[in-house]
Amino acid sequence: MSIEALIEKIAYGIEENGSKRKLDLFEQEQAIRGVIEHGLPALPVLFSSLNSGGLPPNMTRLLIGRVAREAPASARDEARGGVAHYLTPDRTGPTRSIALQVLSEEFPGFDDAVMAVLQVAEDVTSDLDFRALALVGLAKMRLSGMAMLRLLRLLADPEPAIVTHALDVLATQTPPLDARPVYSAVLRLVTSPIEQVRRHAIGVLGLYGEIDAVEHVCMLPSTKPEDADAVRNMVHRILSRPRNVMRLQPKNFEHLIKHLLEAMEFEQVRVSSNLRDGGIDVEASVCEKQGGLQHQRRVLVQCKRYSHAVSREAVAEFVEQTLKPAKSAQGLFITTSTFAEGVHKVCSGQRLDLIDGAKLQEYLDRHFGAGVYCIRI
Repeated sequence: MSIEALIEKIAYGIEENGSKRKLDLFEQEQAIRGVIEHGLPALPVLFSSLNSGGLPPNMTRLLIGRVAREAPASARDEARGGVAHYLTPDRTGPTRSIALQVLSEEFPGFDDAVMAVLQVAEDVTSDLDFRALALVGLAKMRLSGMAMLRLLRLLADPEPAIVTHALDVLATQTPPLDARPVYSAVLRLVTSPIEQVRRHAIGVLGLYGEIDAVEHVCMLPSTKPEDADAVRNMVHRILSRPRNVMRLQPKNFEHLIKHLLEAMEFEQVRVSSNLRDGGIDVEASVCEKQGGLQHQRRVLVQCKRYSHAVSREAVAEFVEQTLKPAKSAQGLFITTSTFAEGVHKVCSGQRLDLIDGAKLQEYLDRHFGAGVYCIRI
């Protein structure tokens, strides 16, 4: 049976005893299977039927989706292209809407389908509601890094509805390893005078922001209860994830080391507030036993929240300018990264312990619990 005849059968039923009778479920499934067996040539006929008023739009969408989804593996690219062909501005609204739905729901993980839908959202000449519909579709899809960067441009769109829908899409995505471009783009919107944009942005910061985002939003001048609720939800989301040590301000990193040393039972721990402390970021004391007697040994700590290796020269400077003048003091050099080759020779014969990023992560997990802090560069 031809595609047209099958579509008419599904739409109007069959002739029986001189009158039309609607198909029962089994007969309807058989007719649908007949359309699908025609393969991709059925797509243009189905899209054309939208304008003839035969099948209801929801049934047409179901048929187009199944034809595209059940295409053989060798024809999957052609199937996506065939549906995307009906997104062009010269097509009717119902045709474009169904093409959007099929691409976003049947091919959410295919980059060419994502780009086709994204292109509609970017088209400033298109109807605003249709651009918004494209963004609703994108929220069901998985965006590549390139698609994510293109989506970020929509955060500068003059239409608030487009901005809020773009933020909704970001809220559905898995944050990339480097979320800084998203974070920076969203952060600019938390001071938006448009309430809906502002609160959406605060919510998205809870997904892409790190601990430093808390400081930014807590400085917002707004006193509206709705904004306060959005900030609380954002803070909860951030604190529910491992806090990235690399996103702490340098002084806050020193305070984290202070808390860690206290958890490790060091005593009299304080963060240095004197710029003339000669390379001492944190100072503490540790109880030592010697000859049956106990005494407090001073511990001098230098903290480096680095993404690159700590050089031999940096450690040598700490030894010569800070540790040796302190005579009997114990030194502790802590970094989030690694130590360069030759550093251990500098430490030879010195009362200096080195803690690299791997060891620091181990201590953070042991004393604060696994998953509370992470060192992510």
